[in-house]
Amino acid sequence: MAQTLDQILRSVPPSEWMIEYNIIYDWYDGEREGWCRLSSPACCFYYKIQAEVLSGPGLKDCLLAVRAVPANAIERLLEVLDPISLDDPEWWGGFWPPDGTKAAGRAEAVVAALMAESEEVCGYLQGRYIDQIKAYWTRIE
Repeated sequence: MAQTLDQILRSVPPSEWMIEYNIIYDWYDGEREGWCRLSSPACCFYYKIQAEVLSGPGLKDCLLAVRAVPANAIERLLEVLDPISLDDPEWWGGFWPPDGTKAAGRAEAVVAALMAESEEVCGYLQGRYIDQIKAYWTRIE
C-alpha cells in the first residue's frame, strides 16, 4: 500500500528535506501559496498559508497547510508557465499569470484541475520560507 503524504513528510526531519522544485503562486514576505516537489523525501504537495504571527519586529513564522497533489503536478504547471530563472535548481520562478490571455486561461485551468485532484489537508508546515521549515505538524481530525 502506498504511503500517504503525511507518512512521507514524517519520515524525514524537515531540516533534511531536499527541494527539487518550488513554484510560488503567491508571495508576501515569504511563500503564501504554491506547489513543491521534494526529492527527499520523494513527494509533491500544494501549500497555502493558514496563519502567521503579525506582532513584533522582523519576519515571523507562519503555518502552511499542505495537501498531496498528483505526482506530475510540477510538469503540468511548467507546461503553461513562462520561466524567468532556472539558475538555482531548488527554485523556479515564473510569471504568474503567464503572459497573454490564452496562456493565463490555460494556466488557471491547470491550477483548477490540480486542486480538484488534490487530497484534503494532511498537515501544516511551520516556518517563514519553504526551504527553512522548522516543523511538520500532522493534522488531527
